[in-house]
Amino acid sequence: MEELQKISLDKIDSPHIAMRTELDDSSMVELIDSMRERGLIEPIVVRPHGERYEIIAGDRRTRAARRLGWPLINAIVRQATDEQTLDLRLAENSDRSDVNIVDEACYYGEIILRQKWTVEQLAEKLHRKVEWLKIRLAIFDMPDLMKEHLRMGKYPVGAALW
Repeated sequence: MEELQKISLDKIDSPHIAMRTELDDSSMVELIDSMRERGLIEPIVVRPHGERYEIIAGDRRTRAARRLGWPLINAIVRQATDEQTLDLRLAENSDRSDVNIVDEACYYGEIILRQKWTVEQLAEKLHRKVEWLKIRLAIFDMPDLMKEHLRMGKYPVGAALW
């Protein structure tokens, strides 16, 4: 059973595997301004994790609330296993257009490593073609310097893969 609660931000932990490694300052400023003006429109989703909570959905909103100095945030508390949590995160993050391709690649690569899934298993969960995922995993396997150049837009993805 899910329950909406006000939870102390001090008791909320970021996801173990996050889609974004860096947050775009301009989009965060927009989110912070929006939350300052309108409040939190959509609660975050968390799961109990011992005495604390782990974010399932809403990491950016949580970070914005922290920057605003809010002590509490509205959260839907959901009982979820590790696999259910990962499935929910995949569903939330798989179609984001605002995520850097390197962050996306690293997210999927980490999932495959930690879950010991095959490329085919993850592609099926994402409802994507295996070839699409293999491109991201090729980026995941690139040297850090190349990933940083892609992240900064110094090279187009096609050129980096060639």
